[in-house]
Amino acid sequence: MPRFRRAWPVLLLLLASRAAGQDVAPSAPAASKAASDRTSLFRDIVVDPGEIYQDVTCFFCAITHRGTAQGDVTSFGARAEVDGQVSGEVISFGGSVHLGAKAHVAGDVTSLGGPLRKEAGATAGGDQLEGDFLYLPGQREIFVLGCLFFLAINLVLMGALWFFLPEARLTTLSRVLEVRRIWSAVWGVAAIALLIAIAAGHLPVRIQLILGWTLFAVEFLMFLLGQAGFSLWLGRQMRPAASERAAMFWGLSVFLVLCLVPIVGFVVYCTAVVVCTGMTAASLFGFAHLEKPPAPTK
Repeated sequence: MPRFRRAWPVLLLLLASRAAGQDVAPSAPAASKAASDRTSLFRDIVVDPGEIYQDVTCFFCAITHRGTAQGDVTSFGARAEVDGQVSGEVISFGGSVHLGAKAHVAGDVTSLGGPLRKEAGATAGGDQLEGDFLYLPGQREIFVLGCLFFLAINLVLMGALWFFLPEARLTTLSRVLEVRRIWSAVWGVAAIALLIAIAAGHLPVRIQLILGWTLFAVEFLMFLLGQAGFSLWLGRQMRPAASERAAMFWGLSVFLVLCLVPIVGFVVYCTAVVVCTGMTAASLFGFAHLEKPPAPTK
């Protein structure tokens, strides 16, 4: 599988270049001579026959590859169409993969978030994995199966918390946004940064796996608890007179619908991961004693 840790510095570089109004992708003649990488953010990539690149990577933009890639072809949040040579792997995380009749892939072909289609004549030297039931929040292609699975898994997890979580802890998780808003953001950023640092570090593989998965499990639990509190807080903004359980349902519904919006959903979900994780930490997993903020004076 492609090494996803390489995506983080590339994404930061792309954001900086967009802010400066520059284009990271090299021109076609320069790419064919030096076999440079071709990377883009939001702007679709088209590699014509005769063009040669090392790695072709696109963030929330589609790839149409008819040339030669000496490395991998990777798309995040959109489809990847290959009808040329790929010496490495082809993966679409949050989109579909289509291999044309002239596609020749030496490595694996993976589609997570959409179907994998392969025409007659296309070849792949590695494994072929299709995960069309998965969904990446904000992906540009919308598939019914992935959306239903995403909605179902969130509703089941929140339903479990709704059933087992005491109402007092749910209220505390929600109230932390009113009394410890800054600390929620600080703790959320720190927790995510620690997880990224471990994943991108140079620790021994076994230690890295143990620490990484342990921290991921803890932060996933923190995110779920925070999501329950955030859903209640959001629901209260829309329906102040509703019960806590009803308000939580309304808030969760709005959050999940926003996650289905292309591109915007990814920003919403990433923001929620940071905020919800921080809410759980700032509220001591819902056990903190938080004073209700005073009512505004008239």
